[in-house]
Amino acid sequence: MPADIMSSCRAEHFGPLSKKTCDAEIKSGFLVLLGPGGIRQDVRVVVYRTSQEHFAVIYPRKRLSKPIGIVNLRNTAVERLETNSGFIVRQKGYDNAISAKFMCPERDIDAWLSAFSNSATSTCQHHTSLPVLVEAEEA
Repeated sequence: MPADIMSSCRAEHFGPLSKKTCDAEIKSGFLVLLGPGGIRQDVRVVVYRTSQEHFAVIYPRKRLSKPIGIVNLRNTAVERLETNSGFIVRQKGYDNAISAKFMCPERDIDAWLSAFSNSATSTCQHHTSLPVLVEAEEA
């Protein structure tokens, strides 16, 4: 149930996401979110990956609006749907897994699967190595 994923992850909990730091945005575009009972909703999805996090922010199709929700992609599996040009995002490790189904044009499916997948590593380095501080013993 897509609504279950997004209702538990409201955007207010994560602060403003408009600033891109170190090119954390890896993919954005328009998809169709399939809800319970086959309800279709046009959405704009922005996928971010940093050295610490991997998540997708889902907005309504309107240009200026608050996000519908945020999906943490660290513990999810992404599978391509065979019946149509879309994919499903599921939580890993649960008997009653919550899932979200997305539809997109066939030409874009591989790019979206790659963006939602956990296999890629971030090229963004937020932390630089600092020199080791050696303490002198006081006598």
